[in-house]
Amino acid sequence: METTIKYSIIIGLAALATQITRWAPFILLSKAKGSFAFLQYLGKVVPSAAIGLLVVYCLRDLDFSAQASRSIAAATSAALTAAIQAAKGKTPFSIAAGTLAYMLLIRLV
Repeated sequence: METTIKYSIIIGLAALATQITRWAPFILLSKAKGSFAFLQYLGKVVPSAAIGLLVVYCLRDLDFSAQASRSIAAATSAALTAAIQAAKGKTPFSIAAGTLAYMLLIRLV
């Protein structure tokens, strides 16, 4: 079997598997009654929990004595991200601003 055909089959199967995992919840839950309240609850709490875990993960190794400049950059960027989120309420903008601030601070400080 030719290599191009093998790769085409692999890519096609990967694309099909990806689509099945995206469609399956909608197909399986379209007939379910009563589960939507739970899914709406999860939709409200999971993003905040995920962000909380990411914050803890990112800030867990801050060491102001050994790597003061990186620690200050990380803490400042996290505070900026939280402030923008509290003020604007736009998560993608907050994350982008915090990331940009961190990248600038680690290069400049």
